[in-house]
Amino acid sequence: MTGSQAINGFAKFSVSFCVLALAVAVFLKTEPGRYTLDLFFNSNASFLSLAEKEKQHNLNMKMDLSTKVVVQGKNARLGDFINRDTLVLPYVENCPSCDELVHYLSQQRDVPFLVIAFDDEKAPAMADASNRNMVVLSTAAKPSVLYMDAILSPVLYEVDGDGVIKAKYPGFSADKVADLVNRLRG
Repeated sequence: MTGSQAINGFAKFSVSFCVLALAVAVFLKTEPGRYTLDLFFNSNASFLSLAEKEKQHNLNMKMDLSTKVVVQGKNARLGDFINRDTLVLPYVENCPSCDELVHYLSQQRDVPFLVIAFDDEKAPAMADASNRNMVVLSTAAKPSVLYMDAILSPVLYEVDGDGVIKAKYPGFSADKVADLVNRLRG
């Protein structure tokens, strides 16, 4: 190895190390990052407390039902699709849990369910959906406009007919989703 190759290799390593250090520093500034630090350096910390905090975050806030949305290429308002208790999922591309939940709820009959793709997220394509009360929509609005800026993701929201967030379910448990489906069905 020549001296210039060694210097070049060291420079590449240094740049990679700096990028990794920057990514870690940014992560540790976030709430999940702080909880990760607490988990390693404080024996009383757990991610359970973060999930409990998520359940209260934005609870009882009223969504802006006048928010413009697009459904199958047509313009509408969010309020056109919320007229009773409804489950709402802020959709995130490349999220296996989101895709699994969308598929499961698309197969349930008579369960009011909205899938919202925000900003540049691509909404899931729905084929063979049995649930005629499921609507997939897109909006240019930011999630915070609808109080859907979750600390943890994914989160399933339960919204009443006035657009008020009644409950939130961080992560997805099959039992919890089955209970919601049975309670909200038709």
